[in-house]
Amino acid sequence: MHSAERTLREHIKFGRGQGHGTAYQPWLQISRRKTPSNSNINFRHLPPLWRHGHFLSRNEVNIALWLLFLGADDLREQYPLWPFAHPHPLYGHPSSPHEPLSWSRGTLAIARDLGIDHGWFVGTRIPYVATTDFMLTVLVDGIPRAIAIAAKPSALVDGRVAVKMRVKERLALEMAYARELDISWFVTSDGDIPLPLRENLELILPGAVLEGPLDCLTLSEDFCGHLGDALRRGEPVGEARMRSIQNCRLDQASGLALFYNGLWTRRLPIDIRYPLVLSQPARLTDFSWAEEAANAILRGYDHG
Repeated sequence: MHSAERTLREHIKFGRGQGHGTAYQPWLQISRRKTPSNSNINFRHLPPLWRHGHFLSRNEVNIALWLLFLGADDLREQYPLWPFAHPHPLYGHPSSPHEPLSWSRGTLAIARDLGIDHGWFVGTRIPYVATTDFMLTVLVDGIPRAIAIAAKPSALVDGRVAVKMRVKERLALEMAYARELDISWFVTSDGDIPLPLRENLELILPGAVLEGPLDCLTLSEDFCGHLGDALRRGEPVGEARMRSIQNCRLDQASGLALFYNGLWTRRLPIDIRYPLVLSQPARLTDFSWAEEAANAILRGYDHG
């Protein structure tokens, strides 16, 4: 048995590219031990998904955090587009509709229709397993929808660098795969995400989910209510946060966790598109910009 076939069999046997939510295992995985400290390759815990994520670039990390912040119910990175016939990406989802989901013919048949070379493992006739960077699941009126996203460098997306023919072919393959299954698909980069927003999402990610005694809606609402009122009065962020911690009789660590959670869940009216300066009053927002982005990206309102 060729080593490529052996690897494929082992990956499939151990569940790679399969599952939903916490059970999902990316097809391409990163070992923490093998990740250089200065690498863009990123292995990290994703509290909203209750698992670790495997990202092949900083661009992917930034986009993933943005999509989770906007409200994606599930995000499956390095998702395999199997070469042979296989079930729809929503197959097995607990909220899947009762009617049968379409099957994909597989990327071999799609590549043949497009007249492009599918790609094979070197020295074999074993077809390569293509992947899409993100396969999202979003709930619209309780019904799950799949959205496939190719995360590419901003210079490629905005045309500052020429797109190589092989990259064009791979994107065409992904687009055709999604179209056959009636899945929304688009190419994006982190170029449209302001740098302060990227940095703030990175900062507040650990507070995306509250655990233990902090996982109490009343406590979170009380804290965010105190702090929100102070922010609207124009008090500096740091002073307002400290006063809210004291009013709610919290320790500093708990107060910080609630602060980050309030920003992630948009209970605090701080506009995280701008640098967060604790010594100054916050820029306030109603988060309509985030809702507009969620409508366009996750709900497809801008795509007809």
